[in-house]
Amino acid sequence: MRSLAPTALAFVLALLIAGALAHSAYQLPVQHSDNFDLMVTASGASSTASLFVSSLKASPTTLRPVRFVQTRWLMAFADWQRLPYNVVFGGVHAGLAIALMLAFTISLRLSGWTDLAAFGVAVLVLVGHHGFAAVFNQAYPINHFAQVALCASTTLALAVGQARRYNGAVVLVMLVYTLLLIEYGVLVWVVVAGAVLCGLPGLSRRIAIAATAVLVAYFLMRAVLGVSMPGIGNHGSGFGMEFYNASDLAERFGAHPIGFLAYTAVGSVLSILFSEPRLGLYKSLALFANGSASPVFFIHVTASLLTTGTLLWHLGKRVPRNPEDWCHRDRVFVTCGLLVLANGAVASAYMKDEMLAIGAMAYATAVFIAVRAAIERVPSMSVTRAVMLAVALGLGGTLWGFRTVGVHYRLRLAAASASSEWVMSFPPGEPDRWPTDSRVRRLALQLRTEAIERRVIAREFLPRWAERYWVE
Repeated sequence: MRSLAPTALAFVLALLIAGALAHSAYQLPVQHSDNFDLMVTASGASSTASLFVSSLKASPTTLRPVRFVQTRWLMAFADWQRLPYNVVFGGVHAGLAIALMLAFTISLRLSGWTDLAAFGVAVLVLVGHHGFAAVFNQAYPINHFAQVALCASTTLALAVGQARRYNGAVVLVMLVYTLLLIEYGVLVWVVVAGAVLCGLPGLSRRIAIAATAVLVAYFLMRAVLGVSMPGIGNHGSGFGMEFYNASDLAERFGAHPIGFLAYTAVGSVLSILFSEPRLGLYKSLALFANGSASPVFFIHVTASLLTTGTLLWHLGKRVPRNPEDWCHRDRVFVTCGLLVLANGAVASAYMKDEMLAIGAMAYATAVFIAVRAAIERVPSMSVTRAVMLAVALGLGGTLWGFRTVGVHYRLRLAAASASSEWVMSFPPGEPDRWPTDSRVRRLALQLRTEAIERRVIAREFLPRWAERYWVE
């Protein structure tokens, strides 16, 4: 019973943090941008089959039929149960927060008090990381990045456990699902390939081959349908100290994209490890140019420097150079490193925080392993080094905890902005800005009413000082 206590306490802590995150995520109304047109299309199709077929060519650069289908089904469920759309979509959003936290905790395979201490730091790193937290700021109306992150974390949890007959089937279903949800789903394949390459026991080479065959079939399907991969010009992104919208980005870098793609890929990896740059913008350059920066910059970078420094120490001192000498945690650590690099490559066309979600989860997992190894070495350390380690972990944990609290503040800002967006998009005194189609008009009115009636804190009533410390 005593040996189960640390694991039980870790799950209690995870559920408490997940519950608070789910509550804040649930407050977010369905946003107008990125959602209304999707919901109009999904609800207006004659059948699910026709919607699936038509969505295959909905865009020349995206292949996301699952996104349309799941939206249609959830809207149909809400209508059947006579529930507000915000309740259904918000409930799924909140459920994803809890599921992600549980999958992350399970993947760590906690077993003792040392694990519990390291978990206390890692879970704050996870929730406080801008890549992970960002998936709850947007709904779409169900955040597809959050779904892919859940499938990737579940795949890693299967990989670190025992080999079971159902592992392959579960992984392949999740891979197909995420690939047809968003292109970002390719990172689920990276988890499989990385886990098998590093020798994790839960996934076999046969599963990796099958997953690769699924990935090849996916790209062949895109080629047959004439759907290219998203590239420069699909979204805005930063470069240096300047942010470019999609058209400006295509005009400047479209003819010679290699330099920009490399810049964004490297920047995405650095953002995961050091919280800099953000959206492609280097605030450190602005600091040197202007001599000033917001406190949030120093908080984020300092917190990341402390934990990334621990990762580099662990990599240099604790991970053997010969893979044959790796223990189980070494294999997980290297797999996480591969995921961070792959996440950077996938985010090469443009950079935004939610595209770093899987890299953030891999980063937090690696932090758990490194902090655990550091704590284990305390008995053999000198008093001075032990004190220095305690100060570093204490300061790092405190800063990441402060970042975690800021997540809830930013979610409340997002909820207030989403409510205001519906009022501005469909103002009551301007009927010419409302849809003329009666079905679309009813949907707009329902979503607008639900957003306005949702009890959210207005931006004016939130503490103004908090923006300097929690908003980038």
